Amino acid sequence: VSDCNDRAKVAGNTSVVFPAGNYTWNGGAVEDWGAASAWTFDNASATWEDDNNAIFSTADATATLAADVTANSLVFNANATISGSSTLTVPTVSVASGVSATISAPTDGALTKTGAGTLTLTQDRADATTLSEGTLELSGTASLDWTKFTLGTDAAKPVTLEFGTTAAFSSVPSTWKIGNEANITSTIVKNGGDWTTPTHIVIGNANGASTTFINESGNFTSSGNFRVGDSGSATLVVNGGTAGSTSSSSTQVFVGYTGEGTLVVTNGGVFSANQSLFVAYRANGTVNVADGGRVHAGADLVFNYNNTDGRGVVNLGRGGVVEAKRAYRNNAGSSSFNFDGGTFKRLAEGDFFAANNDAAAIDVTVSANGGTLDNNGFAVGLPRTMTGAGGITLIGSGKTTVSADQSYLGTTTVSNETTLSVSGGVTFAGPVVFNEDSALDIAGYNGTTPLSATAITFPDEGTVALTLDSGAFDTGVYKICAADDLTAADGEKFSIDTGDKSHVWSMHDNTLILLVGEVDANAWTGLAGDGKMSSAANWAGYAVPVAGEDIDLSGISADTTIIADANRTFGAVTMGDGVITFTNSFAATSFSDTSKVAVDADSTVTIEGDLVFGSNVTACVCYSIAAGGMFAVTGDIIASAEHTSYVVPCIGQDSIPGTISCKGIVNNCGGSGDRFYLVRGKSNTLANWLVGED
Repeated sequence: VSDCNDRAKVAGNTSVVFPAGNYTWNGGAVEDWGAASAWTFDNASATWEDDNNAIFSTADATATLAADVTANSLVFNANATISGSSTLTVPTVSVASGVSATISAPTDGALTKTGAGTLTLTQDRADATTLSEGTLELSGTASLDWTKFTLGTDAAKPVTLEFGTTAAFSSVPSTWKIGNEANITSTIVKNGGDWTTPTHIVIGNANGASTTFINESGNFTSSGNFRVGDSGSATLVVNGGTAGSTSSSSTQVFVGYTGEGTLVVTNGGVFSANQSLFVAYRANGTVNVADGGRVHAGADLVFNYNNTDGRGVVNLGRGGVVEAKRAYRNNAGSSSFNFDGGTFKRLAEGDFFAANNDAAAIDVTVSANGGTLDNNGFAVGLPRTMTGAGGITLIGSGKTTVSADQSYLGTTTVSNETTLSVSGGVTFAGPVVFNEDSALDIAGYNGTTPLSATAITFPDEGTVALTLDSGAFDTGVYKICAADDLTAADGEKFSIDTGDKSHVWSMHDNTLILLVGEVDANAWTGLAGDGKMSSAANWAGYAVPVAGEDIDLSGISADTTIIADANRTFGAVTMGDGVITFTNSFAATSFSDTSKVAVDADSTVTIEGDLVFGSNVTACVCYSIAAGGMFAVTGDIIASAEHTSYVVPCIGQDSIPGTISCKGIVNNCGGSGDRFYLVRGKSNTLANWLVGED
């Protein structure tokens, strides 16, 4: 035998197995596989013989199978196609880098695809298929048995699988594990078809695996778990169509389950979790949404649920939308929600994010591209401080209540039909712009300026509805908003409901102020915030009352301190429910209730006249007197006729460090005769008294 590769030269000796020979295609652009002289073997034209190696090195050749063919291996060094209705049996198909090969004929037996190039199959395969390197594409109605499919065998050789129909895989298990081969880098591209039958979908299941699944179109949904990053790392790209889970269970959808997970939703794609979406459940998780992509969580967007040291991130880019009832962190660890031009849409009442001091708080940043908060018609809250260079647009026909200062530097825009509600006095680091037919609501007015910003702009046309606790304003004086560029005329941009009461706008220290109804000019408002009687802004009439005028402190319902620096004696003083501690020297002709008067250390409160006390007048002479302080009555301290006790109750506290001074103590109560009174404190402590003309 001159050449043991030439099986024709040893025909008839079936007991001898010779190495497969290399047959190289030299046929025409389209020619029968078995045509005479279609191949080159041993540098000579030859006709194909089975069980040899078939090599295609001629670009764009097509070999047609008129009869079944068995080859030891198939090698594509150039683009080529094998067509026909007969069956090709070959265990190994190698496609060189940069080469695209197609087998449109039926194939039989186990097949392993090697080489960095692309192999396209157009017929179904029932036997085992291994993608060892490069790309395998299932075209048309071609399908594989997933239970007999191996996605990658060598950690150094990435693999890509592409398919585009619902029938691409037969025998898909109820738990579809994609990327189930350890340490393999794989990419799966779904170009079409609707996959809605798997109970569970797990992407990146094996340790060390790095799996990317790209959904270009069609549905890719489960009825149970959907995990991106199970034990290995995984990326799901929803570049079109819909992916996610329809499960009604609360813990089914994860990005970063026990392996690092990344979800990218773009180009009109939708990722939907019927219930909550967990980001960084036990490992790092990242969600990127932009360019028309939408992520829907029917319940909550939950960060770091069982993860105390992982990182959960949502990046919301231009054109991207995230929908959820709220976003919160369940554990320690790093979590951030980053606006980069996208929209966070609320699906129920409640807070967009947890409060600043809440253990569930996450970091919220706004890039120069800004972001949008959509209340979606609900009453929602923003108790979280957001930072960054950009601005926020508020949309939705509901009410967004901001209760934390906002540190982002861009503009806050209140869109038409949107209500911005401010609670407790909120400062924006940037400008605030109200569009036509927007609204401003003041929630729980407490005397501080509800809204402060670097600038506040009102619409050229139309008005901004102004409400107090979503209703009408009662008689009183209200700070509304503060900014360097405001004028009293800006108040006319508001449409307000005051019932039948008149209202007037004024300005003080860059603050727009609303006076509603017949307000006593000498009523204390405390709007200046410094507690000084000498500050005009603390009085409803924005002028300090003159000597001898009555003053009204009845609006003080909580204990407070007033600095008496007006240097004048007032007339009658009307007290409220709160105890007022006077600092320095304060004088008046009378108090409606001295039991609400406290004297600070080294300070004096003087009544120019008599003080009448009793059960229906005032409970005691005064509330408290600090060390060095004095409560002075230039006239007598007189018990009213209704006071039947023998005791003069000095103060409402146990100890009396200070002093009570008066001209005399007068018994004026019925049935007590001429008996003297004991003068003592709340717990029988004797008071420091100075009684007499001197």
